[in-house]
Amino acid sequence: MNRFLTHIITLCLLVVSPTLMADKYQTVTFGLYDFPPDIIINAKGQCDGPAVKQLKKLFMFTSLSLNINCVDPARLYKLFAKGEVDMLLNIASTKALIGQSTVIQPQFHYINLAIASNKNLPDSRTISAIRSYDYEGHRILLSDQGFKFVDLKNGPDALELFALGRVAHHIGYIKEREMLDFHDEKHLKPADIEFKSLEKLPTYIHVSNQSVHKELIIEQLNKLISSRACSNLYDC
Repeated sequence: MNRFLTHIITLCLLVVSPTLMADKYQTVTFGLYDFPPDIIINAKGQCDGPAVKQLKKLFMFTSLSLNINCVDPARLYKLFAKGEVDMLLNIASTKALIGQSTVIQPQFHYINLAIASNKNLPDSRTISAIRSYDYEGHRILLSDQGFKFVDLKNGPDALELFALGRVAHHIGYIKEREMLDFHDEKHLKPADIEFKSLEKLPTYIHVSNQSVHKELIIEQLNKLISSRACSNLYDC
């Protein structure tokens, strides 16, 4: 009899547990794209890297279950604007996000805006970049100086075009000079590259104003930040 009751109780728990978990943890979607070295695409085609691990760690301290959606920037902004992606990580001044998001303070971390130049092409003004990115006004400044932009859909593709020597310059968010050590015969050598930092920019978690989970996300993140006295979210 006891064994029979044990089986009944076990079956009840198996049936009830998913419902309880669904009530306790609300699934929210965080949109990311390939952004080395902080965010990379792993062998399974998933977003990975230090920033992804930190985001997962952050949400472990909330009642939110985090789903990572890894897509290219242009598609991500469209999904975010419709609330189909609840959050993304970006600088505060991105034009595509103005009026579309609520920014969580404090900053997540800092990224370095820089220009890399091929010393072997001193007279060329071609420069690779991400399509539609303003780069804090530097796109206009460089265009006024005669630079010709070659736009690609994401940062890794734009950097690869420069690394292959097909354009003379690259503007992008390059965390450190060592990212330009390509370790490949077909790519430029470090000695051929001039590196210039332009400015360091804070990144933030943006919550979509169209997200049905907006208020819950903001509440949970603010509670976490307050309880842990976070000065930035990368080390929180």
